[in-house]
Amino acid sequence: METVKIEDIAQQFSYLGFVFNSADDVQVCNNILRICSNLKWKAEEFVDQWISFSLSNSMTEMSVENLNIMERNFLRNRRQEHCGQLSPRKSFLNDSKISEISNTSFEMSKELLSAYISDHQDDSAIEDVMENSQQIELSSPCAAILKRSSSAKLIFSFQPNVTLEWIVPEMGRNITVQPFNCKQFLYKSYRYMYEKLEDRMETLGKMIDSIGGAVMRSVGEGKELLPVDSVSDEMIYICGQVYSFSGLLKSSKDVHLQGKSDHGFSEVTLDLSSVKQYAIFPGQIIVAKGFGLHSHIFAADEIYPGELAPIPVKTLDEVVQCNLLFVIACGPFCYADDNNFIALQELVNYCLQVKASSLILIGPFFYNENIKPLSQDDVSYEELLCKMLFNICETLSANFTNVIIVASPKDTFSSQIYPCPPYRLKWRAFIGENGEQPDNLFFAPDPCLLNVGGVIVGITSTDILWHLKNEELVEGIQQGERVNRMITHLLMQRSFYPLCPSGDATVEYSKLKLYGELSVRPDILILPSKFHHFIKSIHKTVCVNPGNFVKAKSTGTFATMKIFMNQLLQKTDDFENCVLGEILRL
Repeated sequence: METVKIEDIAQQFSYLGFVFNSADDVQVCNNILRICSNLKWKAEEFVDQWISFSLSNSMTEMSVENLNIMERNFLRNRRQEHCGQLSPRKSFLNDSKISEISNTSFEMSKELLSAYISDHQDDSAIEDVMENSQQIELSSPCAAILKRSSSAKLIFSFQPNVTLEWIVPEMGRNITVQPFNCKQFLYKSYRYMYEKLEDRMETLGKMIDSIGGAVMRSVGEGKELLPVDSVSDEMIYICGQVYSFSGLLKSSKDVHLQGKSDHGFSEVTLDLSSVKQYAIFPGQIIVAKGFGLHSHIFAADEIYPGELAPIPVKTLDEVVQCNLLFVIACGPFCYADDNNFIALQELVNYCLQVKASSLILIGPFFYNENIKPLSQDDVSYEELLCKMLFNICETLSANFTNVIIVASPKDTFSSQIYPCPPYRLKWRAFIGENGEQPDNLFFAPDPCLLNVGGVIVGITSTDILWHLKNEELVEGIQQGERVNRMITHLLMQRSFYPLCPSGDATVEYSKLKLYGELSVRPDILILPSKFHHFIKSIHKTVCVNPGNFVKAKSTGTFATMKIFMNQLLQKTDDFENCVLGEILRL
């Protein structure tokens, strides 16, 4: 394991928008290094633990004493979690075992366990469902998890001072889940790696027209966009896509702009020496105001980084009349080297307790770096997912809870492309001749814009924020605003993935223009990321990073969004003040 350095700690705090003020305190630094060495933490793990600890305990000072308290709390919690004795791992229950379970609703709840949890000759019986609580008692490799209740620990709260009275969502009310715009929703798979240069140029032209037109309407000076290679000694406006010959914007001298010209497309070098403040990255569509010195150099005086999409107009017919509660979790959902969905089943119990309106599960479910290889006797990953989802939906149908599954290009059985089409599972092959997709199950592509009971939700499973973090060229802007600024890039560019060339994703850009646009500003924007979990309001959009639901051998975090619909009906353009968000840990 690599030795953690104080510089790494400071850098991680900077990524999250915090300033590390203890770099000059030798005692604090030595204590940090000691804790990381003893607990085998990486820099990001230490920062994650400290921020969670300090927020939970209202501590602002990083002192030796507070660090020791955090260490003791962590060790105590770890001992409590591992106090049970691990039971031997074996394969999932086979079909003959599953068929022995009754088809009643309670028995279907039990089947959630039997399809996925290890079988043991002495303790393979499934715990009865308590009639009063209607919760599933879950078997797991750890006795501590068996005994643990489904109560969740609050890690962070958004709008904690909201004084509105929370009324539990009404049972028996079906909440409609549908695409916000059917034309921009990817329903099925497509041919990829056949994209031609002409297609890329046509897509780029449409993006320039869309963003450039929106910016010029906002500027309102009666000016028009001129070809990117225009020469003028008067102030003019041009629009194009930022790029660098090296692929990375290393300095302001390496910035180029490609855009429309009288002869198709041209590129110019962008002189930013007169621009006092900017934040740009490869692939960004910008409008530059300045002078065309000659056909290959444009001296910019001001940069317009895009324009926010409009806020969607809601009608009374679209918005449900009862409160909504969303539970949001992002994969992976299995512990390292284990294909059991233990923690996910605890989340299902939690949804039963709080009467969630919708459970949003964002892939990957079986990530190559986190799964246990299947043996010849095991069923396929796709079949495991199919049976697991079937039983989760049956369990939650009693509360009329919708289950929304968002695809991920990282899943072992999905299309390794972005945008990624929704999963298509073989229900009859895996469940039986009478097996059909549950009515309360909705498959969504990555990315997607959904209308859930009148609330517009934007979701992507791809970590665009992490891909953007090393691609920006920033001047005159405080580093503490980094995450907020990157989210603003998405909203201003009206795209789920505005980076080009792409980071860790394989992107089909012509399809991204069709299915990856943020044509409106969503009420909720879910952006799973390696960055520290957060819920924040940016330009009237509530942005959520729920964190990873499972981290190696321990549970991670998930998010809940309590939406006060009566308040929203009165102020349809003030969503941020009608929601209470929480980051929780089981």
